[in-house]
Parts: sequence; structure tokens; C-alpha cells
Amino acid sequence: MPADAGITVQELGDVYYALAVNQLVWISESSSSLKSHAQGKLLQRLGVLSFLAAPIIWQKDLLGFVAVEITNPRIWNQADQNFIQGVAALLSLRVPTDKIETTIKQIQQSYQLTLKFAQAVYQEQDLQ
Repeated sequence: MPADAGITVQELGDVYYALAVNQLVWISESSSSLKSHAQGKLLQRLGVLSFLAAPIIWQKDLLGFVAVEITNPRIWNQADQNFIQGVAALLSLRVPTDKIETTIKQIQQSYQLTLKFAQAVYQEQDLQ
């Protein structure tokens, strides 16, 4: 596969960095929030003319992003940006709940294992 067939990680480094520091990324044919040469290539690769992305951040970690891709040229206004940031913020609130549920399940499994081990030791002592 030729080197120019896709988009390299190096070319999208500024997109990742902007999202990682909790910044919106917007790209259209005429303007961008980034100072990169990969903008046109990203739009072409996605098959769109306008792109808007907001990071999903939890405890300073970039977990992902929410993106809007449009096949028409568009200048993203403040309402568009606020909306996508709100969606990303709501999604980031859900992450702690999922992690808490996973932690609770792990604690319950640990407890069950400890209980079974204690019962086994107790039964072995009764047999002696």
C-alpha cells in the first residue's frame, strides 16, 4: 500500500493533541482550528467537507471524541460548538458510572472468592 493512501498518525498529531488538551477541532474547506497541512487530507479521507469534534475527557485522559461530519461546506458557529461540547461533556459523565459498576463487580467477585477460600480452610480444619 502506498504511503500516501491513508492518513498517518504523524499527520493527525495536532488533531490528537488538540483533543487531548480538551479543545474543539473544526475543519472546513475554508478554515480550521488547526494549523496543519493534513486538514484537506482528513476531509478527503472521511469523504466530507466539514468536520467538528469535541473530546470526551475523564480525569484528564482523552477517552475518545464526538464528531459531526457533513458533506456540505459549513462554517461552524458558536451554537454548533456549544452543542457538540455539551454532548461530549454528558458522555464523559457516564464514564465514572460505568467504572464504578465495574469496580463494584470486581469487589463482589473478590469477596466471593475470599469467602469460598475461608470456607474451604474452615472445613479442612474441621476434618483434622
